Amino acid sequence: MKVSLVAVTLFVAFLGSCYGHLIAAPSNVSSLENNVNKSEVEHSLLYRIVETFYVSRDSLDDFPDFIKTKPASVIVAFLVGIYCFTFLAILCDSYFLPSVEALCVILNVSEDVAAATFMSMATTAPEFFVNIVSTFISQSDLGLGTIVGSSSFNTLFTPALGCLAVATPLQLDWWPVTRDSSFYVVTIGLLVTIIWDGKVFWYEALVLEIVYILFFIYIFVTAKYSDRIKEFGMRNKFLRNIYVSSDEKIDQENPESKRQSVLSKEEIDRRQSKEDAARKSGMTIDIEKTSIDKFDEYNMKNQLFTMPKGNILIKILFIYTWPLRLFLACVMPNHRKYPITTPITFLLCVVCIGLNSYIVSWMVTVIGSAFNISETVMGFTLSAGGGALPEAFSLVIKARRGEGSMGVSNSLGGNIMNVLLSLGFPWFISTLSRGANDESYVQLESGSIQYTVLSLIIVVSALYFILMMNKFRLSRISGIILMVAWVAFLSVAVTVELVVNPSDS
Repeated sequence: MKVSLVAVTLFVAFLGSCYGHLIAAPSNVSSLENNVNKSEVEHSLLYRIVETFYVSRDSLDDFPDFIKTKPASVIVAFLVGIYCFTFLAILCDSYFLPSVEALCVILNVSEDVAAATFMSMATTAPEFFVNIVSTFISQSDLGLGTIVGSSSFNTLFTPALGCLAVATPLQLDWWPVTRDSSFYVVTIGLLVTIIWDGKVFWYEALVLEIVYILFFIYIFVTAKYSDRIKEFGMRNKFLRNIYVSSDEKIDQENPESKRQSVLSKEEIDRRQSKEDAARKSGMTIDIEKTSIDKFDEYNMKNQLFTMPKGNILIKILFIYTWPLRLFLACVMPNHRKYPITTPITFLLCVVCIGLNSYIVSWMVTVIGSAFNISETVMGFTLSAGGGALPEAFSLVIKARRGEGSMGVSNSLGGNIMNVLLSLGFPWFISTLSRGANDESYVQLESGSIQYTVLSLIIVVSALYFILMMNKFRLSRISGIILMVAWVAFLSVAVTVELVVNPSDS
């Protein structure tokens, strides 16, 4: 139920952004031209801002038209959008995360590696489908703008939610954060190099796909040496904070604790904060077994038809989410009872996320068109927020379970996947289908997107610096700082797109 409230809150925030644009802009640009000399208007800052807000082409042409012709289309879009966000929250909480955990057990993959690969592939499905639509159908920058916006969302806003979701500071594992941040900076540099001239050729898109394969190799190879890397880091950075492993906070029955004579303070804090976060969020976690083994069959079947006890709000939320939970219970196989169906559950979750993202994109496009917001700005804000919701919900859930490292790895890994897969693959297929020559390329409409992408290096550096200064702990103070940083970045990015865009001149 708490995740459903987060979904509604985020969607209301997006609508508030739309309303702010609506009341800030004059009703018609031509009214400015009637009162002021045309040459002066064209060079005025206000005119350029207002002009950019007005969509040169109706974005709704890319979607079915039975909603946009009705007067109540905006209200319908509001309601459908909120319900889609709620559906996404329930899907991630009840099916997607448990299926990823099950795959980790089946494939014997560590949590942070699984988060940076399997989970990231699935949670980037919304951006992937949005870029397919914008590349092959609308031929606009909506996909690129969405991915740039969701990257800042995943890097700053999503970890901020994770920080605010925990009651006590949650210790992260420094190595996965360092590994994914470093590769993400390299990925951003590669993307800036490719899009700097405003054109993407087939061989440039192919480079993104090659790096995508190298990323997987990089993740699995470094996973083999992660223990040595962590030992090196602890020996150089945390040597002064060594504690004996007989501390009462560490489980004495844990074989790993018996094998090691000493543990760093960071490792002890990480394990203890994981247990504390799980205890305070009402969840119990066995480090040696995943939550799959602790799954309560009653929650999925009996509670579906039993009204929960509590105040009226809990009962309203139960009724509100009941159709969604019933639909998922009928469609999704019970992979907890039949582990062989785990891959099917995972794939169905990916399909549901993709279809849901299409509907969300459709609804926010209706809202954006009603408020006359341009496609690029919509990509930075509305579409980016909707597309990044899986990562946000995943991190909040993981943080509440005491598994913050997996959630942060999923967010950063999702950003890498967005650039290499969600952008690279549609671009490669599009350019290849045109003949794979110097005349076949994807033309970028925005002239300032390169600078915004380049600024993402500052964004990921800010995340790493804030976590490092807080000794790689998720705390509420860190969450507030990250939230402010995200608002600042989004404001600057939208301003650059509206004012400094060379393509407008």
